[in-house]
Amino acid sequence: MAGMHGQRVSLGQAKGPDVDLIVEGTELYATYQTPEGYPVLYDEALGVFCYARVVDGRYQTTGVPVSEPWPPGVEKHS
Repeated sequence: MAGMHGQRVSLGQAKGPDVDLIVEGTELYATYQTPEGYPVLYDEALGVFCYARVVDGRYQTTGVPVSEPWPPGVEKHS
């Protein structure tokens, strides 16, 4: 599979509607962000994509679904 570079895709969620996200990466590793530029991760426990923040150099879910406003401390990708 070829890499994805800023491609907008609609992704399904176990416990929510499909969401439109921007994908960067390959089939082995990819990052996701909202169309507004906020980083997100799929939160397995919640079954939805949630905003992410960097903690100790790694992205961690905030537990706030992308269907809600982004929480304080979440920075846009540059």
